[in-house]
Amino acid sequence: MRTEKHGPDRAQRSLPDSDFVNQRLLERRRAFLTYFRHKLSNAQDAEDAFQDFNLKIIRSARSLQNAEKTDAWLGRTMRNTLIDHYRRRATRKLGETTYAQEVNITANAVKETQVETPCNCLGAAMLDLKPEYVSLLRRAYLAEEPRGRIATDLGVTANSLNVRLHRARQALKSALEISCPACRAKSFMDCECE
Repeated sequence: MRTEKHGPDRAQRSLPDSDFVNQRLLERRRAFLTYFRHKLSNAQDAEDAFQDFNLKIIRSARSLQNAEKTDAWLGRTMRNTLIDHYRRRATRKLGETTYAQEVNITANAVKETQVETPCNCLGAAMLDLKPEYVSLLRRAYLAEEPRGRIATDLGVTANSLNVRLHRARQALKSALEISCPACRAKSFMDCECE
């Protein structure tokens, strides 16, 4: 008789239907949402994780075999949803970091390419300068010699060398403005003339 007394009730609880699971989900909605808000600092992330949790429950409610284990199943699904959220966030951050690094590498490669290939106007303009200006500009800027050594080789002070470099740069600027209108409007690195 004992099995008759508990038999039908236990049979009803052992095979839950989706309505039973949905009802349990509605009853504990606030507790589940509070859990996600506690675990995730961003309220929007908590709402998104809660929605993912609800979808998982609704989609797999029929797979639950035993109604007595509904709460345990809901708790396990909730924890798994949170773990999935953390994994997606970590993957997204890794992707964003990798993308940012790739953009920086590409930008630096473009800058290096630009530095290696200035326009031909610079060389043509230097032909119109005094030989002493050409020599001075090549040593100071193209060969990147220390200015102290250049000043010593020329037998002048550092101030006198700076004045000479300034005059050489101004002469080069004037020659570039005459020989290439594109260089006047932009930079000689962006010049499209041949």
